[in-house]
Amino acid sequence: MGDKHPNYGKHLSEEHKEKIRKKNSGSGNPMFGKHHSEEHNRKISEKMKQIMTREKSPWFGKHPSEEIKRKISESMKKFFSEKRKKEISSSIL
Repeated sequence: MGDKHPNYGKHLSEEHKEKIRKKNSGSGNPMFGKHHSEEHNRKISEKMKQIMTREKSPWFGKHPSEEIKRKISESMKKFFSEKRKKEISSSIL
């Protein structure tokens, strides 16, 4: 859907965001005064366990080739300048 959505690329003003916050807080919230059933809580818990396990990782049990490692390395370099790398390195120590 993305760029075909009528609101794609548009941003809400702070005033409008505040109106939405007020409307959805307290008794305006659709879940106000309601609770999930035990069965629903169990389903949510199971789903989160699936999401949070290593087995769901696309790299679980796989060993990337040297070419893939190089590509990942190159793609990450554009996010961190040398200066930023030194800042991160020094903050860890």
